Amino acid sequence: MIKIYRTDLSFILNEIANQLDLPESLHEEAVKRYRAVGKWLGEGDSPLAIHSPIIYPQGSFLLGTVTKRWGDDDEYDIDLVFEINLSKNSISQKRLKNLIGDRLKENETYRRMLDEEGRRCWTLVYANDAKFHLDILPAIPNMDFSAVMKSQEVQRSWANTSIAITDITRPNYDRIDPDWPRCNPKGYAAWFHSRMVTQYDALRKQMAEAMISEIQAVPEYQIKTPVQRSIQLIKRHRDIMFEKKD
Repeated sequence: MIKIYRTDLSFILNEIANQLDLPESLHEEAVKRYRAVGKWLGEGDSPLAIHSPIIYPQGSFLLGTVTKRWGDDDEYDIDLVFEINLSKNSISQKRLKNLIGDRLKENETYRRMLDEEGRRCWTLVYANDAKFHLDILPAIPNMDFSAVMKSQEVQRSWANTSIAITDITRPNYDRIDPDWPRCNPKGYAAWFHSRMVTQYDALRKQMAEAMISEIQAVPEYQIKTPVQRSIQLIKRHRDIMFEKKD
């Protein structure tokens, strides 16, 4: 019987996790594509430009836990937030979502790529060789929810990034109403990274030394802490376990 020691198992799991990372070329391509979408939506002659829009990733792309696709039919799901500076007493969820959808449809390329309207997002499906799609979540700042978070002793810098989002299933979707769905992807990511900051900094320093470069020159997405690796392994386990289930 072969004994596998803890150090050996850690090495094996880490090597497996290394193979689960998003290919660097695809990561760069995804960033390039979503920045281009953000530029179309919020710059130049866009009617949304006056509202100080920003676009940023959320979910696994922001947390550093994107896992290489499983199977030929699988796609990378890049979750994005497109946030504009409006208040809940000036716009309805429906109006906000339509503003973003209408702007996407003004671009012939994006109009062809648009999938059916989702419950919360607009989805752009790229060509088969790209193997990814962008889910664009319309959002506005949500200061009311920030106040609740502050009362629960959440750090101010995390609370202030709370957003209100659209959801077509809400009964008040088509009218101005202060009751919006809400979430805080930036705040959650800040908390998530705060839980592993010591290991993160140590790994980034090691990579900088190996590359003989400044720490700032090491791309953040290339650093993977044990927490991030564990999540990637769990996600792959999920993929295998439920591969043949509906």
